Order: sequence, then C-alpha cells, then structure tokens
Amino acid sequence: MTDLAQQKRVLVVDDDLYLAETIAEVLRGEGYEAFVCSTGSQALMEVSEREFDIALIDIRLSDMGGIDVLKELKEKAPQMDVVVVTGNASVHSAIEALNHGASRYILKPTPPHELLSIVRDLFDRRELLRRSSLYLRRLEAQMKLSQALATALLPEEVARAAVDATRVVADVQACVLLLLGEDKTLKPLAWSGISDEMAVVLASNEDVVRYIWSQQAKEQTPGMAALKMKKSRQKTVCPVALFRLRGRTSDLGLLGVIIRCGSFESHEEDLLFAIANFVGVALERAIFYERLEKAYSELKKAQREMVRTEKMSAIGRLASGLAHEIGTPLNIISGRAEYLYEIAKEDQNMRQGLKVIVEQIDRISSLFRQLLDFSREHTTEMAPMDLRKVVMGTLSLMDSNLRKADVSVFVDMPEALPLVRGNFNQLQQVFINLLMNSVDAINAKFKKGEAKRHGGKIAISLSLNHGGDEVKVSVWDNGIGIKDEDIDKVFEPFFTTKGVGAGTGLGLSVVYGIISDHGGKIEVESKWGEETRVSFTLKVAK
Repeated sequence: MTDLAQQKRVLVVDDDLYLAETIAEVLRGEGYEAFVCSTGSQALMEVSEREFDIALIDIRLSDMGGIDVLKELKEKAPQMDVVVVTGNASVHSAIEALNHGASRYILKPTPPHELLSIVRDLFDRRELLRRSSLYLRRLEAQMKLSQALATALLPEEVARAAVDATRVVADVQACVLLLLGEDKTLKPLAWSGISDEMAVVLASNEDVVRYIWSQQAKEQTPGMAALKMKKSRQKTVCPVALFRLRGRTSDLGLLGVIIRCGSFESHEEDLLFAIANFVGVALERAIFYERLEKAYSELKKAQREMVRTEKMSAIGRLASGLAHEIGTPLNIISGRAEYLYEIAKEDQNMRQGLKVIVEQIDRISSLFRQLLDFSREHTTEMAPMDLRKVVMGTLSLMDSNLRKADVSVFVDMPEALPLVRGNFNQLQQVFINLLMNSVDAINAKFKKGEAKRHGGKIAISLSLNHGGDEVKVSVWDNGIGIKDEDIDKVFEPFFTTKGVGAGTGLGLSVVYGIISDHGGKIEVESKWGEETRVSFTLKVAK
C-alpha cells in the first residue's frame, strides 16, 4: 500500500453488514483504507475520531435516516464527499440528498467496477480541488510577499518583511533569514517565532553550515538541521528545514523554517522553495540598492570635497591678490590719519574721528593678514606628539572663556592613544577655533548666563580607528546647530551665521586648511536647533 493510498479513507455505512463488508473489501483491494459502520450514530462517532475523504451511506438505516446522517456528516466534515446509496430511488429523495450536499446519488446493488469508477472519480476531483487550492494559495503567497517587499529597500527591511510574510502564508512555527556575509559566514538578519539567542545559534549550527556549501543546496534540495530549543527548563530538539536564497548572480544565504508538525508535504516544500526564490531576488535587489546608495553617497562626498578644495584655492588666490593690492593704499591712509591725529591736538572732535579711522584701518589690516596666512603656501613643521596634551593645553587656555559661558566640557581620551604627527601650535589653534564656535552656538541657543542651567555641553573625544593608522577627533556641542542649506558652506572663507562684527567667517576655513596640511579629513554633521559635531582625522606617527 502506498503512502498516497494510506491517506485515502472511505467510510461505508449500511445496516446490511455483509454488503458493507463486501464493498469495503473491494475498496481495500484497490488500496483504499475502508471502515464499516452499521448505524448512523456509529458513523458520526467514527467521523469525530478520524478524518475521511468519502462516505458511502445507505439512505435507510436502523437508527436514523440516511439524509439526517448526511446533514450531520456535512456539519462535522464539510470537505468530505458523501455518496447516498439507495435501493428505492425517487426523484424527491435524489433532489433532497443533492440539496443537502451529497456528491453522488446511486442505486444498489452497484457493480464493483462502477462503484470503483465513482470513487476514483471523486478522488480525482478532490485532487484537482486540492491542487487548485494550492495554486491559489501560492499565488496569494506571492502577492502578499510582493506587497510586503514592494516598499522594502534595505536588506534588513526585506528580511523582516520576508520572515513575517513567510510565517503567515506558509503557516510555519518559526522563520529565520540567514545572510551569507563577505567573510563567508552566516548571520541572522531577521527572525520570527524564536529568540534572538536561538537565531544566532542556528547561524552557527553544524548542519546549517554543512548544507550551505553542499551539492544538495545547489541542486535545489531542502536541507534539515536539528535546533535545540529551551522551553522552560526542558530542551526540545526542533527540525529546521533549510531553503537556499538564490539571487540572479549568487547565493545570498538561507531561509530556515520550523514546521508546526515537524514534517511537510511536497506541496508545502514547493511553496517554501517558491518563497525562498522570490525572497532571494528581492534581497539581492536590496543589497545592490544599498551598495549603490553607499557608492552614490561617497561620490557626492568626494565631489563636495573637490568643489570645496577648488573653491577655497580660488578664494585664497583672490584674497592674496586683494590683500597686496589694498594693503598699500591702506598703509598710506593709516599713515596720513596718524599724522593728522598728532597735529590736531586742540580739536578733540577731529582727534576722535581720526582715532576711529586708524582703529578701523587696523581691523582691516588684521583681516587681510589672516587672509594672507590662509592663502599662503608654507611648509608646516611636523613632529610626533601626544594629542591629549594638545587638548588639555587648549582647555587650560580656554578655561576662563568656558567658565564665563557656563558651559560643561566632557573629555573622553583613552590612555593607550598613540602619538600623532602634527604641529602643536596649529593643532591647538584648531581646538581653540572649534571650542569658540561651540561656545557661540550654545550662547545663540540659550540666553546669556543660562547655558549651564539649560545644560549647555561640549564633548571632546579621541579614538583610534580600526586600522590603527589614524586618530579620530570629535568635538560635539548641543548648541543652535547649522541649517541644512548652510552645511556645505561652513568651510568657505568669510561665511558666517553670526551677527555683524561677531566673527570674520575664517575660523573653520583655517581649521580646514590646518587639517588638510596634516593629511587628515574633516566633516561636519549638524541638526538645526539640536547639535553639531565636527570630526577630523590625524595620521598616527610612524
């Protein structure tokens, strides 16, 4: 007897036991599993205990009518096909039987070959209905998955949508999506129905690792793994079915599912394969999208850096030319004003006016000296140095300014930080400029003298990168921040968001120039009204 035949059960209900057993034997001879009942009540009890595909019922039974048995059987098992058998056929009884859900209405005695033909026909019809239901279910699964994955762009989003949808459409106990990383190890990307710990354990399970590299996986054959799960104080071993996630160009990982009954039928296997293939394509698309986004972001960053460098170079050349061209007339004006100031001893109003002229010319001269320093190409003397000493020295110099502003400063500097190659004075200038900007930003956000009460903070942190060849420096504050439209302009000379007379707009330009001379990179991140972080890198001294 085949497995398929074992699943085909027929219930024969007739008060003539000899006839019922004869029919049952004919059915058994064809591989069907047949059960016999002589009364309607026995038949109802039998259907309550086990599942049947077809029932052959005599219309006249000793304890109740066949139509009444038909009604109750259809209530208990709506999917079961019921064949009403009668020796006294009538149009009325036939219509009544069919109206109450009978699949066939036949006369007895029925020749064995005709009876078998009817049973085969009903089983064929049931198989067609089952297959159409499965195909509809698979279509619904793909539709639900496509809807869930339509808005998912990142791999994590695809994985989460996939495991949630798989649990619903495939009706599995648990689902885990394992992604194959660049280091050729599996990592859980999303899971549902099991704990975080079990998802990690499954990723390193020997059966799982063996399957991902096996020929079995390449041949589209599901694998199996044994996962030991903790339930209260007991450990339960759960079988996990494994399906390969295949993209268009490469294998991406595995979809692991724990089936509720511990095993699955061929149609469930086909459904899960279809889901795995669908998810594999969506996951590959998301990975490509993430890589494209990253590449585009890096390209835009490099483009901004190139434009910024070229712009600053042009501004530097222009500033140098202007400083030389304007410097000589300014010196003449300043000299004449000082001469007039000396000879106008009796006219105090005149002296006061000339004093203002001299002060403003000095201010312009100072600004142009800064411009010349900014634009002049010069060789910076570099030496190995302890960046922590630079920071602490700067904080000591800025102590009075910071206390006056009522700003709390937090410093995070590891003891084992290596020396960097740089110029002490220039790096100190970097920290002074950044701290002054932070203080101004905090004062702009909070009323003067209320920064401490409102929590005005500056945080300086130093850390070594993963490669061990650069030290990353971060200066953060919770000041007013920088607007999105201004973030790309902060390193440009003369750009400032401060009021008139409150700044020259050269502070961050000088910082940018110093860090560039030191072979480092600098960037600014900010949220308007919340915070600003300036980060830069310095090379470790060799």
